[in-house]
Amino acid sequence: MLGWFAETTLVAALLAALAGLAGRFGRLGPDARHALWLVVLVKFACPPVVAWPWRLPAWPVATPRATAPVEPEAGRDDAPSLAVVAGTGAAVPRSRIAPISRPKPVNDEPGPSVVTIREIILIFWVVGTVVVVARRVVGIARFGRSVAGARPAPDWLVAEAGAIGDRLGIRPPPVLVVPVDGSPLLWCLGRPRLFVPDRLIGRLAADRWPGILAHELAHLIRRDHWVVRLELLAEAAWWWNPLFWLVRRRLRDEADRACDARVVRALPGRRFAYAEALVEVCEHLSRPSIAPPALGVGGDGASRSLEARLTMILGGPIPPRPGPRAALAVATLAALALPTWTLGQSPEPPKAEATAKPEKTVPEPAPTTPGAEAPGTTEPARDEIRPDPADLVAATLHALRDAQARLDAAMQRSRDPKDPAVVAARRRVDAYASQYRKLSRGPIQAASDEAELMRLRREGKAAEVKKGEARLDLARAVAARYEHLLKQDNAVSSEDVLHARTELKVAEADLAGKKAELAEADLRLEQARRKLPPPADRAEPAEAEADRDTAPARRRPDAVGPSSLADLRDVVELMEVQLQGKRADLRGAEAGLGQSRTKADRLKNLLNRAVIGPETFQDAEAKVQDAEVTLDRKKADVLEAEIRLKQARRRVVAEQVRLKRAIDRARVELDRVESLRKMRLIGEHPVEAARQALDDLISEQEPPR
Repeated sequence: MLGWFAETTLVAALLAALAGLAGRFGRLGPDARHALWLVVLVKFACPPVVAWPWRLPAWPVATPRATAPVEPEAGRDDAPSLAVVAGTGAAVPRSRIAPISRPKPVNDEPGPSVVTIREIILIFWVVGTVVVVARRVVGIARFGRSVAGARPAPDWLVAEAGAIGDRLGIRPPPVLVVPVDGSPLLWCLGRPRLFVPDRLIGRLAADRWPGILAHELAHLIRRDHWVVRLELLAEAAWWWNPLFWLVRRRLRDEADRACDARVVRALPGRRFAYAEALVEVCEHLSRPSIAPPALGVGGDGASRSLEARLTMILGGPIPPRPGPRAALAVATLAALALPTWTLGQSPEPPKAEATAKPEKTVPEPAPTTPGAEAPGTTEPARDEIRPDPADLVAATLHALRDAQARLDAAMQRSRDPKDPAVVAARRRVDAYASQYRKLSRGPIQAASDEAELMRLRREGKAAEVKKGEARLDLARAVAARYEHLLKQDNAVSSEDVLHARTELKVAEADLAGKKAELAEADLRLEQARRKLPPPADRAEPAEAEADRDTAPARRRPDAVGPSSLADLRDVVELMEVQLQGKRADLRGAEAGLGQSRTKADRLKNLLNRAVIGPETFQDAEAKVQDAEVTLDRKKADVLEAEIRLKQARRRVVAEQVRLKRAIDRARVELDRVESLRKMRLIGEHPVEAARQALDDLISEQEPPR
């Protein structure tokens, strides 16, 4: 069995080297690279039960011709001392033949029982296998208990998963919300299920979920859950081999990249939302959470190789799908490498002719050499899907104009700025505008951005070095203080002193690592600056067309009409003035009605005394009726003004609430872009824009002086 371990490790190492070289220089897509690494994993999991019917050629080994002494005839002391050379029949004097050493006889008597190194290694392997399997079983059971309280996902999330499944051509598994931290994963114990942490439901926006669901469904389409089961099977036997863990890590990285490629191909218009979703999930994973279970797919790959994945998602070439040549190469490599080879043996030397009865000997094994590994075939270089930059810019501009038209139509249909259709259309316009500005930049601007990014990364590394130095000084002070207290009056225990010394060593190692990262950042910054042309040759990128097309989206406020808080307050103040005027008109109408009635009463008395005619009294009665109608109209105007004032005041309150929520969202956005800047994924401009937006909202919230 140890021989099988050694042979499989050697062959797997050759296969891993071949897969790594093919993936690095062969311009293969992530699906093809994943298939090559899968061959290495299958080699680990394949038992030694399949062997080729032929043997590998062995190195030729020179064997000396054996000679057998010719015994003299009995009773003749003068017999010539001759020897016959085997294979020739020629007799030569015995003095010219070198003496032949006979093999030592084997002792048939049983000796004391001794445990060999082979048995010790096998016992260690069995114990380790039992421990690894038990640990995996306990981990799976613990995760099963933690998700026992899973509940069905919201209807909108289930509907979104169904829509994504229809687009990808697969029936989505049940979507459940679990009360644990982590990232969404495909649980493959029994029937596959899609688990979504409950904290991510409220943390991620609605436009982030299509990419996440498409990524997990891509794992299901690719049958990655079966690969995870094969990893568990191989881990039980190869837990001690570092090469197995390397292969496992590369498999999961390539699986995530292949799923990213499927998401980009299925949702080409949601690249930005998907990239932002990955970053937000990584921020969520930066906090302590339950480790992903062994049978989970996609739960721990969101934060690995994040920069390379974001580069491919946001603007890199879409990796090609594996073609028939890639499948043929992988099949040929698997057919040549997976069966167990039988090493060839050198031909046995002829047995020496002897008249005496041979003793029982232990035959020495014939020297052999390991056979050469069967050469694998790799897929020839294929042209990557690289669209023309001019066509890509034109397509992005067309999409931007279409998104702007949809935003205008949505705002005409709904005057509510918080309408989901308006919000989604505005986000689509902002995404396409950002992509257009990015694509319209020339190579000089791209090199300048890269140099700026490297500079910011270098500043971050320098800040980390300063932080590490401060931590080291603190650890030294704490360690010295503890040692002083221990020597003085034993105020602290020796365990505390040992812990302080350990913290000091950890701080020293961490500072050394940070300094190495700072040196690497300096080198990368110098390389990025070398790519920049002289200052005289630089030119600012032309973005007039992008500014013209995206200006309406930037000028348009978050609400339609007088929706800003200052405008609403002005409207309320104007309505209060108008209400006061209408109330004054109402009081004037009441006074006019009183005067008309008094005059009508006086004319009535005069009519009773026959001083005036009835026509004069009728005119006075008509004026009273007109005054009553005017009074009723004024009362209606006052009531309408009061209602409008109440509505305006409610709008002020609603706008204050909306503005408060907008400030909260702006603060969250500022924290997010600052975290992205700390991760060296963006530059300083998005942070300044987010900070300016927050300042504008705060200034809008303040009442006018």
